[in-house]
Amino acid sequence: MTTPAVQELDAVVAEAARSANVPVAFVGFVEKAGEAIKAARGWNVAVIPPAVSFAIRIANQTDVVVVPDTTLDARFSSHPLVTGAPNIRFYAGVPIFDDGTFIGALSVIDRAPRTLSAEQVSILRLLAKQVSREVEVRREKDELNERFREFFEQTDDFVMSIGPDLRLIHSNETVTNVLGYSREELSAQALTGVIAPDAREEFRSAIADVFTTGESRVVETVFVTSGGKRIVVEGTLRPRVSDGRTSMVRVIFRDITERSEFESELGNARDAALEAARLKSQFLTNVSHEIRTPMNGIIGMLDLLESTSMNEEQRDYARQAHASADQLLSIVNNVLYVSNVEAGGLGSANTDFDLYKTLQRVVEVMKVAALGKDIEVDFSYDKQLPPILRGHQGKLRQVVTNLMENAIKFTEEGKVMLRVVQQTETDTHRVVRFEVHDSGIGVSEEDRLLLFEKFSQVDGSQSRRYQGTGLGLATARQLVETLGGLIDVDSRLGVGSMFWFTIPFPKSAQGRKPIASSDLDFKDRRVLLIDQFPTSRKIVHHYLEGSWGMRVDVAQNAIAALATMRQAAEADPFRVVVFDAMPDIDAFSFAKEVHADSRIAATSMIHLVATNNDINRERMREVGRPTRAVMA
Repeated sequence: MTTPAVQELDAVVAEAARSANVPVAFVGFVEKAGEAIKAARGWNVAVIPPAVSFAIRIANQTDVVVVPDTTLDARFSSHPLVTGAPNIRFYAGVPIFDDGTFIGALSVIDRAPRTLSAEQVSILRLLAKQVSREVEVRREKDELNERFREFFEQTDDFVMSIGPDLRLIHSNETVTNVLGYSREELSAQALTGVIAPDAREEFRSAIADVFTTGESRVVETVFVTSGGKRIVVEGTLRPRVSDGRTSMVRVIFRDITERSEFESELGNARDAALEAARLKSQFLTNVSHEIRTPMNGIIGMLDLLESTSMNEEQRDYARQAHASADQLLSIVNNVLYVSNVEAGGLGSANTDFDLYKTLQRVVEVMKVAALGKDIEVDFSYDKQLPPILRGHQGKLRQVVTNLMENAIKFTEEGKVMLRVVQQTETDTHRVVRFEVHDSGIGVSEEDRLLLFEKFSQVDGSQSRRYQGTGLGLATARQLVETLGGLIDVDSRLGVGSMFWFTIPFPKSAQGRKPIASSDLDFKDRRVLLIDQFPTSRKIVHHYLEGSWGMRVDVAQNAIAALATMRQAAEADPFRVVVFDAMPDIDAFSFAKEVHADSRIAATSMIHLVATNNDINRERMREVGRPTRAVMA
């Protein structure tokens, strides 16, 4: 029978004996063997046989039963404990019920006849009700525990209680059924015996930490069944603390093998996707570079062609070919920029540069692109801005180029204007606003969000009339964001658009001179040009000699270049060497070779690199006298 704890009943019988002023009080519950005494005061007895049970004699009562003289009451007069020792003469008892069912009684006895006052009877009644409540609470608790036991035994999770020696104190049937070991086999060894060798040390460390700190900890480990199958489980180690120390750890492990395998598959899929994206970006970068090399050659040769004697029809053909080549190169540059941004490239390479001249060159190129249309291309520059700013010149030029190309593409007549103003200024930065105005076709408000998406156009049919990849504005947005700026557009359908972006520039460059300026006099200065590609060598030679009036010698590799430099060192040394990639040596090794030879060590060197290439300036400093890298 479910009964309250002994200490709870001890308090009840002690109070019953005191309030009734009797030497003996006890609580007995009716069981098959008789009346089981669960708590007693003044009497040391465990079980009263059914034939002499006091509780059974009042089983049909519902309230307190008081017998002043047991010898005169038919229920007790023949009772062995009345007719013989200890010669009980007084009895009072209160039946105890559980959910309406009689289960026992609270009894008080004495050796002398007597009676109880109404107050004493009331106290006994209350004490009996207290026992009934305790019985009910204990029964509900036992039922709950039973339900929990059934749950833990039937659940598919691994329920365990683990001692300080890592042995199982308790486990549910799932542990034995799934792992394939009996309880005896599991109890005979530490739990680490059924944990995979590669996971034992981590589990041992985790559970030791819980025993030491008394704090719960989530752990993941791997069980190995008797058949060798690995089961990945996860659970929370919860300490059971008594007297200030952890006596055991309880845990419910859940099988996460499928989840673990799924996560592993996801990780593999993610790695494969990242590798595919890397290969795609690498492919785009490689292809774009391969295309840009001959395209630059085509544009350079067209420049040379236009400087020759041609009739007007031939000049018009050359000009149109030049514009188409520029447009194609711009598309290739956009693809390259997008692939580099996705690959995490295009890191900031801040330099001091002349913003006005940089933008003026872009505008001049755009004027050429607008030939054949009734468009005026204009440029407005805020005189408040300093001549030199510090930032990423290549990215900025690409953004402005993309926005102006877009404006010219979608404008048939009217005006395209680049406007640059200082928006705000702080102690450390100035924010410059760039605006590209056009009188083109414009876009509706609902279509604005599509403008800066990659490979998209507001109207797909426009791809036939207005050729392009849909990368120009997307690239502009990405580049502006990498520069810490904002970009947007204000537009009205059929009226025109104004694309704008803002870039913060640090003030550290204020008052400084440009790294290079077209105001410098290069005439008759001797220069050595090293380039293994004939086309690009011919183009650079043209600009060095034709535009700047320099005396140019050429070489195709480092061996020939060093020999030429040493031969000319005494009579007419080279003031500067301009070199691109060489087939027989890298740029840094070449610079070391030059600086290591006292005859030619004073020669300045300019290394031509692609616009998007990262430049290792630290390594350049290591080779001795700084070698200047120029974006080509």
